[in-house]
Amino acid sequence: MKNIGEIIRKHRKLKNLTQEELGNKLFVSKQAVSKWENGRTLPDLETTQKLMEILEIDSTEVLGGTVQEVKKTRKLLTTFVVIGVVIMSLLCVLLGVQYYEKILIEFGYQDGTNPANQYATEVSMVQLLSTPEKYDGKLVRVIGVGNLEFEGNYLSLSKEDHKYGAGNSVWIELGEKAISYDEAKEYNGKYVIVEGFFDKEDRGHFDMFCGSIKNISRYQLWEKSDEE
Repeated sequence: MKNIGEIIRKHRKLKNLTQEELGNKLFVSKQAVSKWENGRTLPDLETTQKLMEILEIDSTEVLGGTVQEVKKTRKLLTTFVVIGVVIMSLLCVLLGVQYYEKILIEFGYQDGTNPANQYATEVSMVQLLSTPEKYDGKLVRVIGVGNLEFEGNYLSLSKEDHKYGAGNSVWIELGEKAISYDEAKEYNGKYVIVEGFFDKEDRGHFDMFCGSIKNISRYQLWEKSDEE
C-alpha cells in the first residue's frame, strides 16, 4: 500500500492539487487522501477508478506498485515461515532427544553391565515404604538389605527386617542390564544399592510386600556394608 500511496502523491503534485482539493473532487475528506498517500488505507474500487482518471494515472503503474507490495509481502511471509520452520525443527529435535533419553532410561541402555544411572531418583527405604505413591513409576536408587532366592526376591529396610521378616520390604526383579542372578545372590543379607522402576501396585509373591522394584539395571554391594 505504501508504493501505491507514493504513486497517488506523485501524480497529485504533478496536477498541482492539494490533498483537500483532490478529496473534494472525489467527495472524500483530506484525511482520507492523507491515509492513502501514507499507505495506511486504500480507496475502494470505484474511487480508485475516478482517482486514476483525475490524476491520469496509467493502470500499469498502479499494477506495478501492487506487484512490488505483493513481492515484499511474500518475502516477509517467507522469512516468517523459514523462522517458524527452524524454531519447530529445534523444538522437535529437543523433544526428540528428551524422548530418546527417556526410552533409553526405561529400557536400561547404559554402557556396560550394572551401571549407575544419573537419572535415578535417590530415595531411602523409609521414604519408599512410607510414601510409595510419590515414587510410583519412577526410576529410583535405594539402599537396602538384598535377598535373592526362589520365590524370595526382596529388598529389606534393615538386617533385622531381613532376618526376622518384619515386613518392611519390597519385591525386586533383576533386569538384563544388572549383574547375574548367581552373582547377586552372593550379596544376600548385605546392604546393596538398587536402581530400577518402582511399582507400588505390584506387591510381589503372595502379595506380601510393600510394592516392587522392576527392571533393575544396577544391583551392587554397598561399600559401607562391611562396617555394618
